[in-house]
Amino acid sequence: MSLKKNSLRLTGTKICVLLTVFLGFGCGAKPTSTDQKNSAGHHSGRDLQKHLDAPNRDAWQKPKEVLLAIGSLENKKVMDIGAGTGYFSYKLLDAGAEVIAADTDDYFIELLTTRSRERARNSKALEIRKVPVDSPELKEGEVDVVLLVDTYHHIDNRQAYFKKVARGLKEGGQLVIVDYKKDSFLNEGPPREMRLTPENVVDELTTAGFVDFDIRTELLPKQYLIKAYKKTSKRVSGTAFMKEYWNENYAKEAYMFGTEPDGYFAAQLNKFQPGRLLLPAEGEGRNAVYAASLGWNVTAYDYSVEAKQKALRLAKKHGVTIDYEVQDAIHATYPKESFDMVGFLFVHFEGDERVMIHEKLDSHLKKGGILVLENFSTEHPKYNKQGPQKESLLYAKETILKDFSNYEILDLTVTHEVLHEGSKEPFECSVLRFVGRKK
Repeated sequence: MSLKKNSLRLTGTKICVLLTVFLGFGCGAKPTSTDQKNSAGHHSGRDLQKHLDAPNRDAWQKPKEVLLAIGSLENKKVMDIGAGTGYFSYKLLDAGAEVIAADTDDYFIELLTTRSRERARNSKALEIRKVPVDSPELKEGEVDVVLLVDTYHHIDNRQAYFKKVARGLKEGGQLVIVDYKKDSFLNEGPPREMRLTPENVVDELTTAGFVDFDIRTELLPKQYLIKAYKKTSKRVSGTAFMKEYWNENYAKEAYMFGTEPDGYFAAQLNKFQPGRLLLPAEGEGRNAVYAASLGWNVTAYDYSVEAKQKALRLAKKHGVTIDYEVQDAIHATYPKESFDMVGFLFVHFEGDERVMIHEKLDSHLKKGGILVLENFSTEHPKYNKQGPQKESLLYAKETILKDFSNYEILDLTVTHEVLHEGSKEPFECSVLRFVGRKK
């Protein structure tokens, strides 16, 4: 599972500067004092109201599809964080839910109150709650669903905030996040540096106590939808909850990371006599195809069917053959000591799963065989808020020395790098690179 994630934490004042330039934002992290508003220079709540209630919003927001994705709301209690004008709050009411419309802004609290009176809403079914910027103000086990639409990326200290959200959810409850995609072609919405990828959201929510995720990137034209479930006794493999996300992205015509091989890995391939090569979590095949063009007998796998199809198309285009299987790194099994080289590139797991996968890589490699590993290092968050941020997902030299103690070290470095992958923008990062020969 290759995790390339971004994150940006902003204060409420900075958020409000940016809220005025695009449609459809919840207002879950706006300052409320006049001094803050004037110093930020952002528009008034009345101006924001025009954006939030834009006549064309239904066409792209697709509220019916969002509610269907959440599931049955009859007799459920829902908190709508960043309710703003009540765009979703009233739709949740109509679906049979009991709703807490929560916002930090006095203007929207007053507007929600007025609209509720005008629409003769049942006061027992709708509670309008002003909340601080750093807490949802939920009682333990108070609600079945927490919904944030275009609000998640506004919140400071998300780990602490969503621990409070998790505490406020009933057992079996769900957190639903709808937020703007980071696609380069999507010009509407917040600036790209404010947006977060689904991977980054999952990473952050995992640290807040959520373990099971349903990710939908094709449901809405401009946004993704993530359903997150609070921690239970169920153990969910890290490979499971990202499968749908990768399938949907690999189904697109463009190659996510281009068709040229990873530069470091390509250099290592050219140093050794071609033999049998294994590439776990290979994605769309750029490294496999290049290796095959050098004479390597390539076996690759990924849990994405779409990735396999694109890899085979790329191989056909270049006139080479690769053996590509659909399976995940947790369950993949090959005969012991059957490969001359294993390449493990930008594949991030943690804890027992990572140890188990490392053991598998070792078992698949012949004695005298070469392991090439390239992953983001523990120094990476200093350079970029994209890519994995949790230390437990990142690599240090000590990890390599412990897990591959039976290897002759040919290269073990941590380096500051700028990656160029396909049409993506240059990616500043810190990577750990390891080449070892199995003793």
